[in-house]
Amino acid sequence: MLQRAQQQQEPSVAQAMPQRAEGQSQTQRGGARRQRGATHAATAAQPTVALQPPVTGPAGAAAGEPVDLGAIRKALPTAAPAAAIVPRRTTPFPQRPKHGTLGRPINLFANHFEIELPGGNVYHYDVAIMSASKKEEAKAPDEKKLRCLSTRINRLVIQSLVDKYRGELRNCLPAFDGRKNLYTRKELPFRERTFKVPFKEDDREQEFIVVIQYAATVNLDALHAVYERRVRVVPQEVIQALDIIMRHGPCITLTPVGRSIFMQPPPNADHSLGGGHEVWFGYYTSVRPAQWKPMLNVDRSATAFYEAIPVVEFMGKLLEMGPESSRRLDASQCTKLSKELKDLKVKVLHLNYPRKYRVAKVTLQTAQELSFLLEDGKRKTVADYFREKYPRFMRFPHLPCIQSGTPQRPVYLPLEACHIVEGQPYRKKLNESMTTQMIRRTAQPPRQRFDNIVNSVKDVVQKSRPYLDEFNIKVSTNPTQLKGRVLDPPSLVFDGQQQLRPRDGVWDLRGSRLLKAMPVENWALLGVNCRLQKNDIDKLIGLFQNVGRDLGMRVSNPVLVTCEDIRRRPILQVLKDLKAKTSSS
Repeated sequence: MLQRAQQQQEPSVAQAMPQRAEGQSQTQRGGARRQRGATHAATAAQPTVALQPPVTGPAGAAAGEPVDLGAIRKALPTAAPAAAIVPRRTTPFPQRPKHGTLGRPINLFANHFEIELPGGNVYHYDVAIMSASKKEEAKAPDEKKLRCLSTRINRLVIQSLVDKYRGELRNCLPAFDGRKNLYTRKELPFRERTFKVPFKEDDREQEFIVVIQYAATVNLDALHAVYERRVRVVPQEVIQALDIIMRHGPCITLTPVGRSIFMQPPPNADHSLGGGHEVWFGYYTSVRPAQWKPMLNVDRSATAFYEAIPVVEFMGKLLEMGPESSRRLDASQCTKLSKELKDLKVKVLHLNYPRKYRVAKVTLQTAQELSFLLEDGKRKTVADYFREKYPRFMRFPHLPCIQSGTPQRPVYLPLEACHIVEGQPYRKKLNESMTTQMIRRTAQPPRQRFDNIVNSVKDVVQKSRPYLDEFNIKVSTNPTQLKGRVLDPPSLVFDGQQQLRPRDGVWDLRGSRLLKAMPVENWALLGVNCRLQKNDIDKLIGLFQNVGRDLGMRVSNPVLVTCEDIRRRPILQVLKDLKAKTSSS
């Protein structure tokens, strides 16, 4: 009853939109390995599209080749309900009560860029992507045959699928979110289909199974109805589709992290944060329903990445020591290095073909202490093995190794034979030193920041051009102009009811006493990288006390006077210790 009453009070998107005409529309491994020896939705019918029956095997598969469609279907999301044309997830569109009248008017530019939308539909499909490696499937239990892939690999696989099966996809150029949501402008000629997609990366050939299943029809006219004041609810499915379409192009060539997209720094740029990390700049994008039309909101972003450097160099920056040091790493240093490198991808340098590994941990034992069994049953240390096979990569046998693989079948790699793969974001909390460097690197004047935002929009539009043309979407590269109002600053009241009005955000305290002055009792004087002379200290303290007295404040003598060399200790740590000493006095 409540749902029916709500529907009578508020016209739905379906009621507000007119009825559309029926005619619209495996190689050798490279590390030392134990016991192996060595290197190693709904189906709403559309009258204009002839649908094919569900395909029982993957497109491009050889006749009679078995495919575990049961396992594939288990990985798929539940199909959408049949009547999925009208978006259901909606948000009430807020009505602006009135415009401001106080203050003086001012012209403003906002980091919002207008989007021109077509009418009609876009089609939403659910996607499942799985590795089709027969070797992995034969060894893995049934529930582990379907493994999650990175969004980067997923995007590349879908791109390969589009290139190979362009005819089966009606020459569509779909937009994909890297996980499971795919959108097309034209409806595909099937409700569910399985494809086999060959994929090659770093000279390694793989094959993936991709299942595309119809989920819903998203009607763009639902958003037009909001701006024509025929309904008051914003269809979130339309906003989601636009978001994915706008992000798809840049995400193919750049590095997405969360809702932001980042670009690798120029080769000679100094973006270091210390400890083997650097800052990457990029932009954040989001489609927002504004008062008169949808907008693309773009802002500047920055985040920390691992430097793409040799692991030995990374170790030196992190632990502040060189590999030439003859002493081995102690347990705390190995633990610190292991925490930083865990789950990171590294590529090996000693092979004549590309090979990547994911770091499980850094061993406590050195390369000359770690040993493994060869196929003939003999035991050999990692250091001896690399001295014989790859002598250029065994100069520091006193250093630990990277362990990859599984605990049952570990792969040991000397640090000097590994290089950190580029484009890996740092997802841990920044320490104080890195935070300070991040603030310094990202601080920009407003004009420069806004220019960077405008350039980012141009980059988004350029990289998204094929997809914008496919979906008939236009995005302005000019920032939106708005009317604002500058409010008068509030008056400041001083002792004796003296009033002062700030100008341009500043005011002059000379000759004024504070209305309610508080005493300054616990404070300290810190000299940074200097020698403190007693006469100079006394003059500075006296000057500080005189200024406070003029304002009506009582300033006591400092509880602590000290000098610190911040080249030896981080300034934030110095200030923390100073605060603790002052508070305890």
